[in-house]
Amino acid sequence: MGAYIGAKVIVGGEVYGTACFADTEPREDPFVDAERFFVELIARLGGQAIERRSYERELAQHEERLNEQEEIYRAVIEANFDSIFRFDTDGMFTYASESVRDLLGYSPAELIGQPVTITHPDAQTSERTLKHRSQILSGEPAEAQDLPLKKKSGDIIYTDIRGVPIYDGSVPESERSEDDIVGIQILIRDATERRQREGLISVINRVLRHNVRNEMSVIRTWAEVLAEDMDAEQATKATAIRAAATRLLDLTESAQQIEQNREISPELELTDIIPLVNRIVTECETRYPDVS
Repeated sequence: MGAYIGAKVIVGGEVYGTACFADTEPREDPFVDAERFFVELIARLGGQAIERRSYERELAQHEERLNEQEEIYRAVIEANFDSIFRFDTDGMFTYASESVRDLLGYSPAELIGQPVTITHPDAQTSERTLKHRSQILSGEPAEAQDLPLKKKSGDIIYTDIRGVPIYDGSVPESERSEDDIVGIQILIRDATERRQREGLISVINRVLRHNVRNEMSVIRTWAEVLAEDMDAEQATKATAIRAAATRLLDLTESAQQIEQNREISPELELTDIIPLVNRIVTECETRYPDVS
């Protein structure tokens, strides 16, 4: 080269390359400050342009990933028979899944911006919900069974719910506190049919236990009478009848204890679903190797 002038192009704090001017012919006059400044300016503007292009590309990729994750999240929610709600810390709806139409008769748009009390049939439900909300805003998940909710039509349904706090995403998980809670997410399952079914089963069980107890008591009493009046061989048979009646009476008592324990709410706990998901994925890949 007969003449050359160049400057470093800096992108992201590192040297990306150079912006330079060159000629095969020698230059008679030396470069002046204005020319040097011009080359440095070109290099700096070039670096900024490359940074901006790189940033825009990364931003587009980031938005694409966010959109994909949001779509996956939406699809998971909509495919679930449960309904998902989100509230702000004041108890106002900020999100409702499409399944709310079947659950409560509202569209998501009708609920967003409304207070959660719009779905409460009475003050007792509001007080119960307020306690759960306070628990969640303190950083603890909350659960409730057979919580009554009022549909748009005015009908009452019963639901099982689980609520968890939503934290400010900019705060690292290890540094979060209740001051970083920005909302509440609620998963709701319609428990009306289960409640009716369990109520019917409970009534049937009580009736059956009552009838069986009464009839078995009669059988056992007569077996005792027969055992006293019969000879040894016949008395042995009557004693066997009495023993069988006693065992059935004991069984009705066991059934009553089972029903009482069934009505006790289970202690739910956090569960790591990743091993479960991995196992199901492996099973699906084995059964359907051609499916992505």
